Amino acid sequence: MKDVAREAGVALGTVSRYINGESVKDSNREAIENAIKKLGYVQNPIAKTMKTGKSMTVGVLVPALSNMFSMRIIESVEKYLASFGYSVIVSSSHNSESEQSKKLRMFKNKMVDGIVLMPCSQNSKKIVESTGNIPLV
Repeated sequence: MKDVAREAGVALGTVSRYINGESVKDSNREAIENAIKKLGYVQNPIAKTMKTGKSMTVGVLVPALSNMFSMRIIESVEKYLASFGYSVIVSSSHNSESEQSKKLRMFKNKMVDGIVLMPCSQNSKKIVESTGNIPLV
């Protein structure tokens, strides 16, 4: 972003506001867009997640990917969340409670913003232990 700001002849804060979707003067917007194209700047989503604490990602865990009902749920969730700018990570527990716990911990490690779970067991204590304070549906 520093290189973009230098190339565009604007302050780093102006580039940050532009990158984060805030309004900037038309002349600054044009200069920033030209600098981004010239430099090939690509935003680093991992760095943004670390700064904002939001990954814009939701984990979806189902018992089996081969189940047509599960696939319809995944498709609906993905379509709905995409309208808000979220991506979806899909995984299967393979109808295994231990695999379910493992995948929920993986979602937690990936810093997802929420989890949609079709549980393969009703052991809510293990589910809560695996997800911590991540919003869970």
